[in-house]
Amino acid sequence: MRFIDSFTVKYVRKNKKDYLTKIVKNLSEYHENGLKCEIKSNQNFGRIKLELYETSHDGEMVLFKGLFFSNIDDFEFSEVRVFSEKLSLNNSLVSDVIVSEVSDNVIKGLIYDNDVVYVVLDENQTKEMTNNEISYLVLKYLIEDVFEEEFRKDDYELEIETELTDFFM
Repeated sequence: MRFIDSFTVKYVRKNKKDYLTKIVKNLSEYHENGLKCEIKSNQNFGRIKLELYETSHDGEMVLFKGLFFSNIDDFEFSEVRVFSEKLSLNNSLVSDVIVSEVSDNVIKGLIYDNDVVYVVLDENQTKEMTNNEISYLVLKYLIEDVFEEEFRKDDYELEIETELTDFFM
């Protein structure tokens, strides 16, 4: 498994765009008065971070979360992502394990966790795809399988924000 890119995708269902604009305006006013609110991603709009990996192997993607100790006084909270590989978790306390929810020809593994989507792609089938095309594949999965709504590509508008680290690679 090889890391290929990371970026944030903002999406909105076109017929809900005016409604979202009104909500964001109200939230801005609340924020100015000391009240903080957050919009959770849903079938109408959201902001998700995509971490893209690629592989030519079959298997399951697993996300481990927990505390990893180098000695009894030194620990760190960490996440480890593995795709059909052996992983040694010595001196650790695993607090959560998530197994990928999807596996098909293009998307080999996908985990949606707190507005971060870890995606393992088939490197041969996605070699020529743009980040925009990949984002629509991921959004289709989220809308249909997580939010349980019908997905039509033409109903959605996407905006991709690249990360600053992309400019230094």
